[in-house]
Amino acid sequence: MTASEPTLAGADRRSPVLSIENLTVELAGEHGHVRVLDDVNFEIGARETLGLVGESGSGKTITALSVMGLLPKSARIPSGSIEMEGEQIVGCPLSDLQRLRGSRMAMVFQEPMTSLNPAFTVGDQIGETVRRHRGASRRAARARAVEMLDLVGIPNAARRVRSYPHEFSGGMRQRVMMAIALACEPALLIADEPTTALDVTIQAQLLDLLRDLQDQLDLALLFITHDLGVVADICDRVMVMYAGQVIEGADAETLFEHPEHPYTEGLLRAMPHIETRSGELFSIPGSPPAPLDRPPGCAFNPRCGYAEPTCTADAPPLRSIEPNHTTRCLLAEKLRLQGVQE
Repeated sequence: MTASEPTLAGADRRSPVLSIENLTVELAGEHGHVRVLDDVNFEIGARETLGLVGESGSGKTITALSVMGLLPKSARIPSGSIEMEGEQIVGCPLSDLQRLRGSRMAMVFQEPMTSLNPAFTVGDQIGETVRRHRGASRRAARARAVEMLDLVGIPNAARRVRSYPHEFSGGMRQRVMMAIALACEPALLIADEPTTALDVTIQAQLLDLLRDLQDQLDLALLFITHDLGVVADICDRVMVMYAGQVIEGADAETLFEHPEHPYTEGLLRAMPHIETRSGELFSIPGSPPAPLDRPPGCAFNPRCGYAEPTCTADAPPLRSIEPNHTTRCLLAEKLRLQGVQE
């Protein structure tokens, strides 16, 4: 790990469940390989929740797919390291990845209806994971499926285990996805926009469920979202991503109260508040750059109201400005950015 790219540390980094160092990902296109993830570093420990936030296209899901070894065939990792409980994922054989997926690490995708197979009961789909990774018999796998449905709060689990995905509501299907992911008690759970399109009541129930399961199973949780309200509710630490880079990282309370990057400030200002009057919602001007159209210097400078000539020169490094708080802004010491107001 380079000195210019510090890892955002938590209270105890001695034995991280997941450790990523200097991860870079490129996708092949008509103009050759294009960098979509640039020198990403972080760690997650047991019972810890790290939130990845940013606009669409910032690199959040690519990061998660890299961890799971599910990048498209057109992708390559020219540099970087991903270690899951000390085991290297980058470049490891497919058989090793298949052993780790479902058993030691699992992912819940944002749209459960496209992830669940409509032709099989939810019990069969949960049981398949148990049979594959634990060698369980069909009867034992069915019993485990009932146990998992009960664990994630689905009533009448012994009966609903025979139901098909279309017989569940959106919130219940998301619970089924969690049951599949957690059936073999993995050490790491990646949740990619798990509350998207759910109403606020169901969203709150799922967040409560995740917290409970994390305590019961000692889970390390990587939570991907664009909803900063959800981040404030569930995350211990937060990394803000923009144009494939981590541009700020801190514990959740610090980030919300004292952002040190103009992009983070913009995201916080765009959050609706109960006292906000109609027509006064803030939005960050412009759009994130495409990978081939990144501007020189700071990638955010064309949209930044604080930009100075120095911001268009060399790309700024991610640097520590105080313990456990990193930023990629050259002007951090000069600016007095606004956090969430009480």
